[in-house]
Order: sequence, then C-alpha cells, then structure tokens
Amino acid sequence: MRSFLLLRHVVAVVVAFSVCLSRAENYRLQPEIEVEAKHVTTLLVQVLQPNVPLLSPRHEIELSRLRVQLKHGAIKGESKSIRHRVLEALYGFETYKHGKVARYQKLYQNVSQRQRKILDRAVGYSDTLLGLEKLKAVNEDVCHEIVRVALAYYSINRQELDEFIQQEQAANRQPDHESVSQALKLFVRDWAIEGHNERHATFPCIESYLKDNFESVGVNGGSSVEILVPGAGLGRLAHEIAGLNANEWSSFVNAAYHFLEANTIPDTVSMYPFLDIWSHLKSRDEMLRRISLPDVTVNTSQVLLVEGDFTRVFKKSPAKFDAIVTLFFIDTARNLMNYLETIKQLLKPGGLWINSGPLLYGTSAWVQLSLEEIIQVVEEMGFKFLNTDSDCGDITLEGYPIRGKEALYNFNSSSLSKYAYVAQHWVARKHPK
Repeated sequence: MRSFLLLRHVVAVVVAFSVCLSRAENYRLQPEIEVEAKHVTTLLVQVLQPNVPLLSPRHEIELSRLRVQLKHGAIKGESKSIRHRVLEALYGFETYKHGKVARYQKLYQNVSQRQRKILDRAVGYSDTLLGLEKLKAVNEDVCHEIVRVALAYYSINRQELDEFIQQEQAANRQPDHESVSQALKLFVRDWAIEGHNERHATFPCIESYLKDNFESVGVNGGSSVEILVPGAGLGRLAHEIAGLNANEWSSFVNAAYHFLEANTIPDTVSMYPFLDIWSHLKSRDEMLRRISLPDVTVNTSQVLLVEGDFTRVFKKSPAKFDAIVTLFFIDTARNLMNYLETIKQLLKPGGLWINSGPLLYGTSAWVQLSLEEIIQVVEEMGFKFLNTDSDCGDITLEGYPIRGKEALYNFNSSSLSKYAYVAQHWVARKHPK
C-alpha cells in the first residue's frame, strides 16, 4: 500500500514538473507559475514524508492565507486568535488518555470492595475496565497522529505546543475532551459505513436538487459550479456533491479533517469512538466495537476547506457562489441574521440556498425565529422559496413549500436511545437582480 502511495506522489511530481517546464519561458511574466513551482516543492517533501496530505495549488493558496492569520492576534469580534484555538484543540487531542474514559474508570474506585466482587463474578467488570486500556491506546494513537498532521499543516512546532500545554495546566485550564470525543464520532457519521443511514436521510434530496439545476455537479464531474457548504464538519456532504468549497469554524473538527486528508485509502484507520458512551447500551460490546474508515476513497483535491467564521472569512468574495448548502447549520448561529445576510451576500443573483436541518438554537442565541418567521424574513430579504419534491418529506406549513423529514443525529446506530429531528428542507432562490 505504501508503494502505491509513493508511486501516486511521484507521478504527481512528474506531472507538476512538466507543467512548470513547459511554461519556463514565461515564468517571470506569470505569477501563477510561482504557485505551481511551490506546489512541486511541496510534492517532493510529501514523497519523503508519507501520510502528509497532497496539496493542490488552490489548497496551497488557502494554506498561505491561513498561515498569515495564524501569525496575527485575535480577529476583531473574537476573543481568541486562530492560533490559540488550534493549540487548544491540539491540547485536547494530545491528552486524550486523560479524558472522559479515564474519568469513568476513576469513578469506579468509589465502589466498595464487596460490591466490586459481585460485579466481577457476574459480569467481569474489572476485566472490562482493564480491557479498555488497550482500546483507549488505539484511540490515543489516532489522536496523536491528528496532532502530528496538524502541526505540520499549520507549521507549528512541537515545542510551542508543549509549552502551551504546560501553561494551560499550570493555570488549571482543562482540555476540552468533549470536543475531542465529538470529533471522533463525526468520523463515524461522515466517513464510516455505520453513518450511512444518517447521511441518507438528508443527502439524496440535496444532491438531486443540485443535479437538476446544475448539470456539471456530481462526484465524478469536473464541476465549474461554485458551491459552498458552510459548517461542513468533516466534509462528507461537500465531497458527495463535489461542493468545491467547504467551511468549518471548529479547530477540533478541522484538525480531524486534515488527518482524513492524510489517510485517504478505505479502511486504513481503525478506532473505538464509543468508549465514552456508557449509557443506553444493549450490551457492553456496543461501546467496544471497532470502526474502520474511510468507507470510500477520499479525493483530497475535490474540496477546498476554508477555515474560520463563515460570516467573516468570505467577506472578499461577494456574489461568488452559485449555490450554498446548509446542513444542520443555521441554528448554530449566535446571530441568525448574520448568517442570513452572509448567505445573501455570497450568492450570485439567481443563486440557490438549499437548507436541511433542525431549528435547535443554542442557549445564547440572540435571535430565535420560528420556521414561519424564517420564511417571512428570508422573503423580505429578496428570496423566493421554490417547490421541493415529496421525497424530501411532508409539507410542514400549509401554503409554504417547506418539507419536514425525520433525520437521526445519533452517531451510534446501536444505542438504545435515538436523537432525531424533523429536519426542515427548503430551496430558496436569490432575486436575479
């Protein structure tokens, strides 16, 4: 397998060199060639450093932008700099072994010796806890690899991370292991066979509408259509629709995505993402089961991840996108109006906004609109809601072409508890003028 990857990298280098040499005459007159030359250098480095994701020229440009921001302080309106948020995320991944599973193991020490003997005779509880150490070590290795790939990607040296961790621990600031746990479970939802049912509840309706309106959209198409998926998580929807552009704010999720970019071959990564789920189990095996990923080959050049706040990072790209697809996203807004205004600004005249998801606002949301109010506000802003197919669900409100369909958001298909929303699906077209 390693030989195959090496060959793939070498071929890419040869092709890139051919492009540069063929344009050598005009090198000084065409600044874009500099990007290609830089890409060749990156490819050569990656041949010598396996498991570092290949970067296309447009990925290189985005990475350069990101690294510039990593050198600056906090952006106006944000309490922490991008660099600080990345280091916080890596602090969480690096200390995985001290996280939620370790806490549950420690809590067992409160059980009396007499009660432990009963538990051991009946179900071998102590042996189960000991067995967790081996499985936890597998997850820890994955987390350490996420850190390694992220340090290289963001060009942050190991010493800086170690010093950051020491400072945080000295100040008694605990790592965010909950976000680490959620990132591992996102792998299941987006890139494992076990997540198929959850993806299938929402993806087909979105995909079919895009294909009906844009002929070149599709996984195998070299699409010239500009589609943005904000709040993309680990990016499966963006990859499925060849969305070209994905956006995510969480540094935990972004670090995990870069790890995915470095591990593109199916079933090459194994983990135990449910070790910290101790409730609602049919049997102990449910939390101990292994998940393999990705379930399909990941095309790293297909989607460009733009990191940062959706309402800020695209300010220099007005009227850029033919379609914006929001999946389980709009209710994450602190200020929903900022999201709506940004969607309008980024769409081309006549562009489509496709949405699917709940309206589960956070406790600190400034604006919390009902579905009916969202429709009225969006129409006031110059959008027209279009008819949608009955496959997308049942009409939610009489007189409006908005459809609701139950969608799981559970990550764990074997759990005795299920979390589901009646996801609201709509398609709205921005006024063509």
